[in-house]
Amino acid sequence: MEGRYRVQQNDLLLHEAVIKNEPAAVREALRRQPDVNCRNNYGRAPIHWAASRGNVEIINLLIDARCDIEAVDKFGMRPLLMAAWHGHLEAVKTLVQAGACLAATNKKHNDLLQCACVRGSVDVATYALSLGARVQGADAAGDSPLALAARAGHTSVVELLLENGAEIDAVNKVSQVNGTATYWLFVS
Repeated sequence: MEGRYRVQQNDLLLHEAVIKNEPAAVREALRRQPDVNCRNNYGRAPIHWAASRGNVEIINLLIDARCDIEAVDKFGMRPLLMAAWHGHLEAVKTLVQAGACLAATNKKHNDLLQCACVRGSVDVATYALSLGARVQGADAAGDSPLALAARAGHTSVVELLLENGAEIDAVNKVSQVNGTATYWLFVS
């Protein structure tokens, strides 16, 4: 019983160190040999938290400790998608270099490019396009990256997508059913 408690305590220490974004504390927690893939109630492993904070040093520590870089939380988010969602280009690059799946999507079928577009990260969107991301891809609602960026008001991402061949008249499932346009784009 005591051994099980110690393991859980070590897992919690690792989560706390990563969430606090403290590399030295992560190193110390890893010395205690926690389960590097332990999950919280959202199904998030320490690598999810490191990716969401964009801390490349911690991401590398966890990768070196053999974490699962394809860990999926209850929302279908993988570390690569978390880094993109939060606009952390260097974290995205680190995970890609470590072999993260470029075709990964979350439960809404948002991929790397779509996560960047929703949050307005031009740098991550540019990088995703350089890796061959589909500018005409669609999520579960049928929204293209252009529609996601436009809805969120991210003009610079909209311009980037248009420069890379996004179709301005693409419609999502809602507009197909209702027969109405969902978004208006105003690009200067």
